[in-house]
Amino acid sequence: GVTSGALLCRTGRAVLRTAYFYVSLGFFLVLSFYVCLVTRLLQGHVAAKLMHEKVLGCGVIEVMRLVGIVRGKVEVRGWPPVRPSGGPTNGPPAYVVVANHSSWLDHAMLSYLPLAKKYLTNAKYYHLPFFGWTQWLVGDVAVNLTSEASRKASLGACARVLGSGSSIAI
Repeated sequence: GVTSGALLCRTGRAVLRTAYFYVSLGFFLVLSFYVCLVTRLLQGHVAAKLMHEKVLGCGVIEVMRLVGIVRGKVEVRGWPPVRPSGGPTNGPPAYVVVANHSSWLDHAMLSYLPLAKKYLTNAKYYHLPFFGWTQWLVGDVAVNLTSEASRKASLGACARVLGSGSSIAI
């Protein structure tokens, strides 16, 4: 069987890994905000969004790999997908990317998709320091889920994003 000392040691390592992850997540949130702020001022929100995904999304996955929460590498298969019909034929195609939200890793993993995208996000998250501020900086689409008018307006905003050649991640 497992001795109480071995169990305590494993539990201690798990607590340390979790603490390291949350400290790293906080670091990447703050770093992402300032990097996106400077990038937005110098190059606009499209470049800021790309920086956001690289710093926060990919950075968090790499930290998780370092502490053993995630094993292996992230691999995008089946890329590029078929060009959607009915969309613009010039420029990069735009997609609606839907995460199943079976894990809190969904949005970090979507950062590895090599396409420009905006996220449709619950408006309540925009009030969170650094995380929400960064979403506003990079031009993500907010939706107040309790307001029918906001839900309708967000559909229009998503249509404009798709029309501009950027994809939407939900």
